[in-house]
Amino acid sequence: MTSIPVKKIHEITSVHLPEKERAADKKPPVPESAQWTASEFDYEPKGVSWYWISVIVCVALIFFGAVSKNFLFIVFVMIAEVLVLFWGNEKPRPTSFGIDASGLRIDRTFYPYSSLDWFALVEEEQKKELIIARRSKILPPFHIAVDSADTLDQVRSVLKGKLREKKDYEDHLIDLLAKLFRF
Repeated sequence: MTSIPVKKIHEITSVHLPEKERAADKKPPVPESAQWTASEFDYEPKGVSWYWISVIVCVALIFFGAVSKNFLFIVFVMIAEVLVLFWGNEKPRPTSFGIDASGLRIDRTFYPYSSLDWFALVEEEQKKELIIARRSKILPPFHIAVDSADTLDQVRSVLKGKLREKKDYEDHLIDLLAKLFRF
């Protein structure tokens, strides 16, 4: 019985393709994760008139509560006005975002895919945004700013097999009201 040298076995079993065919067979690797930093939310600067309108609406609601003798409503309106003034003046902080095989990470908070429902990617002129809905009917979806079109493509590749993509996303009433009131 004759033995075949190892080098010969390798030559027999390996197939040599021309360079063009090998390059065409290679698909770009699917990224396993995407990470970026963006603002916590879109900041809308508010002028003095915004604060005056807010206070006038608050006073009108307090007057309505006094006329209807609903003092609990008055307390609620006053607390709400303090929160509106406080949140209206808040500036966004830089936040780190990450998506990998196990879920979504926002700073130090982790959301596994089992708690998320779908995602949508919005790409407009100056705005690139990832929207991820939670399985909860009460909690609103995350609106996450994305820094570049490359990151947006990377995010789509990572999420493709994990969540369903909603192609026809439209803003909800809450989103439209937040834009109207510049929150």
